[in-house]
Amino acid sequence: MVNEHWTDEQLVGRLYGIAEADTHLDNCAVCRARWTVLRSRRRELLAEPAPVEPERLAAQRRAIYERIERPRGWRDFVAAPLYGAVAAAALALVIFLPSPRPESSVAVSNDAQFFTEISSMVETAEPEAATPIRGLFQE
Repeated sequence: MVNEHWTDEQLVGRLYGIAEADTHLDNCAVCRARWTVLRSRRRELLAEPAPVEPERLAAQRRAIYERIERPRGWRDFVAAPLYGAVAAAALALVIFLPSPRPESSVAVSNDAQFFTEISSMVETAEPEAATPIRGLFQE
């Protein structure tokens, strides 16, 4: 353990008295610096918080009472239904407007060409998907 630095778990164990007493912190400057930072941070967290001034608490209390006693304005009552109506209108537009029709990429020039292509597909015993597989077995 002399040549290795302590892990965070070992330092925390030592901080809470779980780990065994060791001379590593006396010999290793890097671990000793980490140990010092860890101990000072723990002292900061355990210290009592600074007292709050009574004037500040009184000012907060006055602000709360003022807010409670102040009547609500007309804007508070108009805003919520207005936003709801706008949201409902936007939802209705999205739902009820027809979507544009997709353009067909396949164009058939005439009926004769269409029936020729169909008959050539029917006459072929092998499906189109098998063509690449057949190419794997040919030399």
